[in-house]
Amino acid sequence: MKKAILIPILIIIFINLINADDYTPITQGNDDGDEYVYKIGADDELEINIWGYENLDRKVIVRPDGMITYEMIGDIHCVGLTPTQLSIKLSQLLSKYLREPTVIVKILQIKSQKATVIGDIPKQGTIYLRGQMKLLDILTECGYNPITSKVNEVTVSRKNNQAIKINLNELISSGDLSQNILIQNGDAIILPKNTSGQVIIEGEVGKAGEYDVEKNEKLRISDLIRKAGGLTTSAVKTNAKIIRSSGKETTRINLEALESLGDQSENYVLNPGDRLVIPRVKETRIYVYGENERVGEVIIKDAMPRVDKLLSLALDKYFAVLSNVKIIRDNPLSPGHPIIFSVDLKKVLYRNDASQNIKLENNDVVFLPQSWIGSFAQFLDEVWPNIKDGSNMLYDIKDLKDGYPIGESTNTNNNYRTRN
Repeated sequence: MKKAILIPILIIIFINLINADDYTPITQGNDDGDEYVYKIGADDELEINIWGYENLDRKVIVRPDGMITYEMIGDIHCVGLTPTQLSIKLSQLLSKYLREPTVIVKILQIKSQKATVIGDIPKQGTIYLRGQMKLLDILTECGYNPITSKVNEVTVSRKNNQAIKINLNELISSGDLSQNILIQNGDAIILPKNTSGQVIIEGEVGKAGEYDVEKNEKLRISDLIRKAGGLTTSAVKTNAKIIRSSGKETTRINLEALESLGDQSENYVLNPGDRLVIPRVKETRIYVYGENERVGEVIIKDAMPRVDKLLSLALDKYFAVLSNVKIIRDNPLSPGHPIIFSVDLKKVLYRNDASQNIKLENNDVVFLPQSWIGSFAQFLDEVWPNIKDGSNMLYDIKDLKDGYPIGESTNTNNNYRTRN
């Protein structure tokens, strides 16, 4: 009798457990190799498919309150459930309206699991975690390059105020995978620069600007000039100067001795905040070729002349093609591979277009091409007379050979004089 009463009670309890609205979330995987199961979070985008009822398929986004809304059911709490658990829950709730519904829940976009990346890395900001992502996965996605990066240590800051220090040298160079930790939701990955500050280089170098000084690095003048792409042809090597970070001390330097003779006596160490200034020559030497009255070397008493000033000195000829002036300049960043500019001086002269009136550098080569009309006129003036004289000489030789006096030969086939 007691058994007969106990069995129905157990069945009722079991049915109630199945129909319960809340499910215990499955524990996520960890670094020990446990199976990873994703749990739904706020902002995730889900797709709900009901087999045999395609008209009821829906795409929904989990609200910040952890709920989604589905027709016939209303609001359903889903944060903390796995997709499988939510599928079972929806099947049970829809069974009141549909016959044995089979529900499948898919994760379309994961936006609830995210980490923040800050510091010396190309891509910073929020990174959404797609399943189990480790530190190197995140760094690679953000453009980290172990060859060029100056970051040696990464800090992973967690919600519980825990700060984990990661030695990137040990992780990358030594292959210490224990440093490649699993990134958790809410982590902040911080990549501080391995620098003690910056120095500034101004003036006649390939790329002026600010440059980092790495920690424990002795950055010398020659190192900084090399980083900046070398000196330009307009640099005054004998009058460079260092302005120290205090602003009160200025040191003059002779870069000519350093560059030509290898004299290291003035190759000073630069400190963060120092400024290296390379001045420009006071006059500019230009080499001019083509359709100009004045060709060869032209000295302009101007440190930064423009093309129109050069033409006022070199004087273009009538047949010069001003719309296609070529300026050839040595490239300090790539010696032996010159930069060639095409300038339309007609726009400068007739339209006042300053964009075409570019600045000239010391040792630039400027070429003004000749129009085809000018080339033909030059041919008539210089080449044709020589051809004509050569032709007359051939006729004179033939006359002497045939026994005629020079200039008296006739064409026997056509009975008229062949030449004067």
